[in-house]
Amino acid sequence: MHPDATDSSGAGLNLAPAAATGGRRAPSAPGELRPDPREDAAAPGAPGGGSWRVPVAVAALAAVCLSCLGPGCWEAVGGAGPCTVLLGLSLYMGCAAAAFLLGTLFSLVCRSRRAPPPDFVAAWRRLAAAARRARGSPVYGNSHESVQSRRVVISHNMDKALKEVFDYSYRDYVLSWYGNLSRDEGQLYHLLLEDFWEIARQLRHRLSHVDVVKVICNDVVRTLLTHFCDLKAANARHEEQPRPFVLHTCLRTSYDEVRFLQMCSRVLVFCLLPSKDVQSLSLRIMLAEILTTKVLKPVVDLLSNPDYINQMLLAQLERREQMNEHHKRAYTYAPSYEEFIKLINSNSDVEFLKQLRYQIVVEIIQATTISSFPQLKRHKGKETAAMKADLLRARNMKRYINQLTVAKKQCEKRIRILGGPAYDQQDEGALDEGEGPQSQKFLV
Repeated sequence: MHPDATDSSGAGLNLAPAAATGGRRAPSAPGELRPDPREDAAAPGAPGGGSWRVPVAVAALAAVCLSCLGPGCWEAVGGAGPCTVLLGLSLYMGCAAAAFLLGTLFSLVCRSRRAPPPDFVAAWRRLAAAARRARGSPVYGNSHESVQSRRVVISHNMDKALKEVFDYSYRDYVLSWYGNLSRDEGQLYHLLLEDFWEIARQLRHRLSHVDVVKVICNDVVRTLLTHFCDLKAANARHEEQPRPFVLHTCLRTSYDEVRFLQMCSRVLVFCLLPSKDVQSLSLRIMLAEILTTKVLKPVVDLLSNPDYINQMLLAQLERREQMNEHHKRAYTYAPSYEEFIKLINSNSDVEFLKQLRYQIVVEIIQATTISSFPQLKRHKGKETAAMKADLLRARNMKRYINQLTVAKKQCEKRIRILGGPAYDQQDEGALDEGEGPQSQKFLV
C-alpha cells in the first residue's frame, strides 16, 4: 500500500477534517480543481444529498405492500364485482399517494433551516439605552441642535420661534400625559417634529402662491368696509324699524360655530399633512378635533374680543416708538466708527439693521451731495441743513464716505446672515439694468 494512503497527515484522503468541520469544505490550494457545489449537494455523503431517499423509500414501500397482496388476494377480489375491484384499487393508490406526500413533507422539514430564537437580551438592552437617552432629548434644553443641523424652512429667526412653539406645545400637551405611560420620549418627539416641519413646508409652499397685495389691499379692505357699513346701518337711529344685522350662518349658535371650525380644520389637515398620513382617516379626524378645540376656537374667541385688539394696537404703537428712540439714540451717539461696526455685528434684530442701513444710505446721499457743492449758502429756514453741512465739511469727506460704504456693506451682510433680504443681489441687478449717471448707480 502506498504510504500516502495510510498517512493521515499527508496529501492522501483524510476524513477527519470533514467530520470535524461539520461538512464544511476546507479552503483549496491554488490551482486545485474544486468540484461543483451542486454535485456535492447531490452526493450521498453530502448534508442534503440523502433527502431525496425518503420519498423514494416510501414509494417503494407502498409498491411492495401492493405486490405482497399476492395472487390469492387478487383472486379473492376477482370473485367480487367490478365496483369492488375499482374501490380496492382506489384505496391502495390513495394510501400510496398519502405515504408519498408524507415522505416529501418530512424531507422538506428536515432540509429547512430552523429560525434563530428571539434575542430578548439584545431587545432589553435597546429599550434600556432608549430610556437612558430620553433625558438627552431636545425637549430638555437642547432646542437649537436640530435647527442648525437641518435646512432652513422659512428663515433662521422664524424657524427658531416655531421650534420654541413646538417644544412648549409638546411639553404642555403631550409630555404631560405621555410621560407617565412611557419613557421613550425621544422617538415620539423626533417623529412629531419631522411632521411639524413638513406641515410648515406645505404651509409656506401654499402661501407663496397667494397674492398678498391683492388680499390685503382689495379683499380685506372690501370686507372690512362692508362690515362697518352694515354695522353703521344697523346702529343708526331712524324712525322706522332698523334692519337687522345679517350674521354669517356659522355665528347663529355655538354649535354651528364649532361645526364650521371643524370643517375648516379638516380642510387644513387634508391640505397640510404629508401624503403618507393623509390616508389614515382616524388620524385626520383626531387632528381635526385637536385643531378645532385647542387652536382655532381659542384664537377666534381671542380675536373677537375688542379689548384685546385695542390693547394689542397700543402695545405695537408703544413698541414702535421705543424702537425708533432706540435706533435714533444708537445711531446718533455711537462713540466711534469701531464701536459703530461692533454695534452692527453684535445686533440680531433684522428690523433694527434695516433701519440702520436706511439711515446709512441717507447719510451717504447727504455727504455725497454736500461734497459736490463747494459752497452751500444758508437760506432762511434751513439753518439745520447748513449746520449739518458745516459739520460734514470739517471731516475728511472721502474717508467718511468710504467708512459709510463699508458700514452699509457690513450691515447688509449681517441682515443676509440673519435671514433677511439680500441687498447685494438687488444692487447688482439695479447696476446691470440702470442707464443713468454713475452717481445714481452708486446710490441705488
